[in-house]
Amino acid sequence: MKFTWDSNKAEKVKKDHKIDFEKIKDVFEDTFSLDLIDDSYSTKDEERFIIIGKTAFTVLFIWFIQCRTMMKFVLLPPEKPKGGMLKNMKTTYEELETEEELKARGLRRIKRRFQPKPGETASIKCQVIAEVKIDADLFNFLKNESKKHNSEIEDLLNEILREKFEKAEAKKSAEIKELRSKLLNDTEFLQELKEKLAA
Repeated sequence: MKFTWDSNKAEKVKKDHKIDFEKIKDVFEDTFSLDLIDDSYSTKDEERFIIIGKTAFTVLFIWFIQCRTMMKFVLLPPEKPKGGMLKNMKTTYEELETEEELKARGLRRIKRRFQPKPGETASIKCQVIAEVKIDADLFNFLKNESKKHNSEIEDLLNEILREKFEKAEAKKSAEIKELRSKLLNDTEFLQELKEKLAA
């Protein structure tokens, strides 16, 4: 299951609600969350769900869409869905007893259909939908390479960026390790540190 969100919506939510989408996904790890279907904002092709749960920093109330391979966060407050876009797993949920107050608001309680595995909400497992402008010749290169390797352009771009990212992380790690080694062998620094800690 991939957690996916739109970068523009993420920026708006962060600005309006002071909530980072990077942390929102953690709510799905709360095994005591309240899970609902919002009939008021659902269509026959696209059901919208609500989860109310706790993260490490707060309690969150989130609208989202779920299909077979993707968990998509929706802008708050919810927009009316156009329908037919995701074709989710409709009617595969198990309904639970729902309080009358929730029913009056067009909500139904359901049993959680998806519980993230450890590490499944880590950034490396998530995807952000973003509009990026690149030079035309580079786009043509990506398009031709993706055809050659029978893959999607975004997969190829991810592969290229992932390699660059991992090299940068490895370099940073090596620099930190070298600095730590120098400090641990610097008697003057260690003495100053000892004096400060004793103060």
